[in-house]
Amino acid sequence: MINWIHPFIADLELADLSLFIKIVIVILANFCFSMTYVLLMNFGNGMYALDAILRYTESKFGIRYDLGRIGVDAIFLSTGFLFGGIVGIGTVIAFAITGPGTVLLEKMLYKFGGLYKLN
Repeated sequence: MINWIHPFIADLELADLSLFIKIVIVILANFCFSMTYVLLMNFGNGMYALDAILRYTESKFGIRYDLGRIGVDAIFLSTGFLFGGIVGIGTVIAFAITGPGTVLLEKMLYKFGGLYKLN
């Protein structure tokens, strides 16, 4: 049951899509990942260890979450590249927008959460 999504994705022929459509898909996927981070943190269902460390660093030293996330992602990206990994357009997009996207979605959730009593 681990690979249940594969039959749905396999027939989409994603390799044949234009570069623009692929970039849009990466941005939408990153939006979904960022929303997951925000929801996990907001509803107290836990968070990823990296996000917990970045939130602690933010509260203790005043380093903003989005800047910390970009910095940590830069370390991961550089390390992966030095070990022979491939850095593509999707990698660079995710590197650049994960932290700021998470902060933006968090602000939006808190703004609308007060209206709908989500917090």
